[in-house]
Amino acid sequence: MRLRLPKFTLHRRLLAWVWRWVAYGSSMRLSKRLATYLILLGSIWGAIWAIAITLVSTAPTAYTTRWVVILPGTGAGLAVSLESIGQASAQSSSPYGNTSVDPKVNYQAIATSDPVLLKAAEKSASSYDDFASLKIKLVDQTALMNFSITAPTAEQAYQKAISHYQSLQEVLAFLRKDEFATREQSTRLSVDIYEKTLKQTERKLLEFQRQSKIVSADQFQSLLVSLSNLKEKIDQTNAQLDAAKIKRDTLMARLGVSSTQAGQALVLHRDAEFQALMQERATLGSTIAEQRGKWGARHPEVLTSQAGLDALDREMLTRARQLLSSSLTRAEFKTLSGFASRSTQEALIQQIVSFEITYRGLKSELDNYRITYQARERTLNDTVEEAARLQALQREQQVATAVYTTALAKMDIAKIDPFTSYPMLQMLAPPLMPEQPDKLGKKLTLLGAVGATLFATIGMVLLWIRKPYLRKLQKSE
Repeated sequence: MRLRLPKFTLHRRLLAWVWRWVAYGSSMRLSKRLATYLILLGSIWGAIWAIAITLVSTAPTAYTTRWVVILPGTGAGLAVSLESIGQASAQSSSPYGNTSVDPKVNYQAIATSDPVLLKAAEKSASSYDDFASLKIKLVDQTALMNFSITAPTAEQAYQKAISHYQSLQEVLAFLRKDEFATREQSTRLSVDIYEKTLKQTERKLLEFQRQSKIVSADQFQSLLVSLSNLKEKIDQTNAQLDAAKIKRDTLMARLGVSSTQAGQALVLHRDAEFQALMQERATLGSTIAEQRGKWGARHPEVLTSQAGLDALDREMLTRARQLLSSSLTRAEFKTLSGFASRSTQEALIQQIVSFEITYRGLKSELDNYRITYQARERTLNDTVEEAARLQALQREQQVATAVYTTALAKMDIAKIDPFTSYPMLQMLAPPLMPEQPDKLGKKLTLLGAVGATLFATIGMVLLWIRKPYLRKLQKSE
């Protein structure tokens, strides 16, 4: 009797074959085949579990220590401004700004390099091969690096972790120091060149200043300013001179006297002796006028008084010549004595004299300004080319000074941030001494044994059921 079950279902077919095995269990051939398969399956199971048990029982006890480090990703920017000299700046960009280079991968390579492992082995009093269990895992999208290392004891695992971290920091410090020394050496060569250039420019500038009439741009600038000031003073003095001349000429026209005559009349007017003579002459003149009216012009008394008047006139002329000029004529004296006798016009005459003095002073001052201006203008024309050459040399010296000072400042600024090429490495989660041994290997061994047993069983079952399929295929052909 055959048991009919639906087709195309694997487990149902398996059940059908199991039923056939039960139905035909009395068959000797089936029993022999079954025994063979059972013995083979048992041997495979035994080999699998013997290996698994051997590995579990003989595997050494291992302790695993884990720690986490982090790479800060923000760079520091520095800038120094040197007044009137130049500016130095240093910018440390983020190590993650370049997508083609990941500092975590670089640090992973450094952490597993021979210098780090040899130094760590020396620190932990172990061998280089003991660090073969070191594992590093990079966490994506973060700056974290997970480290783990295994050792036979918890103390050894902890000591190896500490030694490795310290060795990594020491190697990184050495790399930073070596990089800085290399950069400083290269920069120092450049600084030496800049210093030589600066000294050459300073020497050229000093030599030029020693031979030139002008030693600084300020001196040339002050010369320009003084010329401008002199030009302004000349214009102002001209205006004042014109004003004084107009006032003087107006008064002279009003009085009908020249400035020279006004000055002479003022001298006579202020002389006491001359004024006494004039007073005596005026009194005698009044007496003569009375006598003429009383006795006539031919009277002896009138003639005597007239002779006295003529004597006073001669004495006044003599005094005027003593005060003014020996070449003074009688006509000129007559005009001056007329002005000198008018006390009401003294203020006007004084103004004329004052304006004349002011005019002459301004004219003299103007002449001096013009002479000075012409002299400075000649000096300016003679030093224009020298000033241009001086400015060129000063500019060259300033540029050399700025370059040299900036190079020195940059070299000093570079010492402030040593983490440009090798970012700072910080311990986020320090290693801890493991309290229990690592059982992951044993668990994985047992899990592997279970999986191998399962696959071996499935394989034997597939071998068992292969013949009916082969028969069906032969019949279908």
